[in-house]
Amino acid sequence: MSRFWPEGRPIEVRTAGSGTPQAFRCFGRWWAVAEVCNRWRIRQGWWREEGECWRDDFKLLTRQGMLCLVFHDLVRDAWFLERVYD
Repeated sequence: MSRFWPEGRPIEVRTAGSGTPQAFRCFGRWWAVAEVCNRWRIRQGWWREEGECWRDDFKLLTRQGMLCLVFHDLVRDAWFLERVYD
């Protein structure tokens, strides 16, 4: 069973020049990224009163073997962990 945070769990991220995550800090430790399995951009809700959702999503495999989904909220310029897969 995977762990899921619908609004995202705030994390600290170190990126490459392209904006791709190289490492991130959550659960009290740093996780090194071994592979970016997938990357996509979401832009929706521009018509809503509360504002739009515009973000880059990354499915990552860490060197420690954790498979997870993190996203960069482009509106707030903040990073979040959304899901950890089992």
